Amino acid sequence: MSGQIDPRQSAAGRRGMESRWAAHREARLAAGLPATVREEQGRKPDRFSDPDVEAVWLERADAADVIPEGSTSTQRRRIAFRYAQAVTAQTSQRAAQKLTTPPTSTEERLAYYEAEIVRLTAAERVARRHADEHQRQREQAEAIVADIVFREGRA
Repeated sequence: MSGQIDPRQSAAGRRGMESRWAAHREARLAAGLPATVREEQGRKPDRFSDPDVEAVWLERADAADVIPEGSTSTQRRRIAFRYAQAVTAQTSQRAAQKLTTPPTSTEERLAYYEAEIVRLTAAERVARRHADEHQRQREQAEAIVADIVFREGRA
C-alpha cells in the first residue's frame, strides 16, 4: 500500500465527520426526515464497516494485482469490496461442493474477473438502453424543430 492512505486513518476521518454532523442528523430525524441526504437519495453506504477488514481486503486485492495503478482511494475501496464479494461467493460455492481446500490466488482472481464481466455486462445493457432512449428523444426534438421551422417559414 505504498503511497496510499491507511484505511484506519480514512475511517477515523469518516467518524469525525459523523460526529460533526450528529446534531444535524438528529434534527432531521426529529423532523421526520431521513438522517442524511444520502439516505434520502438512496445512495449506497460505505462498502466496509470495519476499517481492519477493509485493510485486509485492500492488501489482498493489491496482492492479487486487481487494482489498477493510479486508482484513487475510493476506486481502490470499491475494487477491494468487489474482490471481497467475489472471493466470499467463491468460498461459499466451494463449501457447498464440500471442498475443504481454500481457493488458490489464481482461482480468486478468476472469480473476481468473472464477477466483473457480469457486472460490466449489466452496466453496458443499462447504458445501451439509456442511449437508445436519448436517441429517441433527440429525434423527437429534431422533428419538432423541423415542424416549427417549416410551419413558420424560416427555412
